[in-house]
Amino acid sequence: MTQTTLQRNISIKVEISFRNAYYSCILPFQYIPHEVFLKNRYTYFTLKNCILVDILDDEITGLAPLNSLILLDLKIQKKITWRNFSNMKRMTLLHVENTVYKKIKLSDTEWLSRKLVVIYFVNTKTLRIAPNAFKEFKKLESLTITKNNIKRIESNMFPENLLQLVLTDNKIKSIPSDLSDALSEKKKNLENNRIFPFAGPLKGNPVKCVCASKWVIGRKKPYIEGTCADWKDKKNIRDLEPKDFIFCPQI
Repeated sequence: MTQTTLQRNISIKVEISFRNAYYSCILPFQYIPHEVFLKNRYTYFTLKNCILVDILDDEITGLAPLNSLILLDLKIQKKITWRNFSNMKRMTLLHVENTVYKKIKLSDTEWLSRKLVVIYFVNTKTLRIAPNAFKEFKKLESLTITKNNIKRIESNMFPENLLQLVLTDNKIKSIPSDLSDALSEKKKNLENNRIFPFAGPLKGNPVKCVCASKWVIGRKKPYIEGTCADWKDKKNIRDLEPKDFIFCPQI
């Protein structure tokens, strides 16, 4: 499929979809022509199952009316950046899924619409969130970053106005106390991570060491301190070895 054919197909599609475009690729092409967002006045745009060099060929020069951008199952040669989307200032929903976006950086997110209310990054192979990456999104209510490889989070990554934070199926090891306080009255979901009850300052406190505690073996960080109170030898958590859990069933 040539770029000319792609642009013609997108232009035709808008006439039958009432400003809602759903485009699933059959053959690889280079990019989405940036001018179609102004010419066709899309409000909802979904791009799925495409092989691209980049998402857009250039920066959108006028104010685009796009409300929702959904990117699914994309293979993109270049790293995703949002600079070309800077004039999508009315966008309230961004959904990226099964598309590589390894680092969420302030230098990228600063180009996104400040009217975003909902953001999804699902199975994007995300490794880290940079400090202040979402801090200035004052209207953001729901942030979902799931099925990724994030190991560490800090409260300064997220806006204070957030109502729902979903970080399920990552590799997060602990929740900062200030983040817990900030979201104490709001909904947060961190299921299927590596968080355990003694991810906190437990020195001098009794801890029940069970099979589910095996993950702490070999971890020497200060936040893993305490004593296995239910064991006869009162062994320190920092001194645990694999042989201490030989009684546990093999999974």
